[in-house]
Amino acid sequence: MKQLLIAVFIMLAYVGISQSEYNHYRYYNYYWQNGITKKAIKDNGVSKTILVNKRGDKVRYQTITNYDKNGNITELIGKNKKGIIKWRTKYTYNDKNKALTIHNYKKGKLKKAYYFEYNKKGNITAEYLQKGSNEKRLTNDWKYNDEKCVLII
Repeated sequence: MKQLLIAVFIMLAYVGISQSEYNHYRYYNYYWQNGITKKAIKDNGVSKTILVNKRGDKVRYQTITNYDKNGNITELIGKNKKGIIKWRTKYTYNDKNKALTIHNYKKGKLKKAYYFEYNKKGNITAEYLQKGSNEKRLTNDWKYNDEKCVLII
């Protein structure tokens, strides 16, 4: 009985996680890093934050985050200690502020791109991944029942 309860709990946790704004895990950690909530960014009209990592007086690296008027991250830029851009990530959103694309660049070249699709209710239905210049491929898809719960097939 105890094993069954643990299995049910794990399954419910999985469903809960997968149902949440799944694709946003790819950038929520940057809000956490900066110690600023999306709401605070929007409410205060913040358009850019710069996170500087230092060891003593020496800069180790910088992360520059640009935001749109809705508080969404539009671009992340990573610079090394010399101020040279090492990586860049760009985001686009739909009219409901859901991420549509995430493009990761390293040394100016596209390394990975993520594409997201949603249903009319705003629930994520598909995630695609493209590595470099390869074709994009479906990596995750979601189906929902009438109660807006993810169906596990």
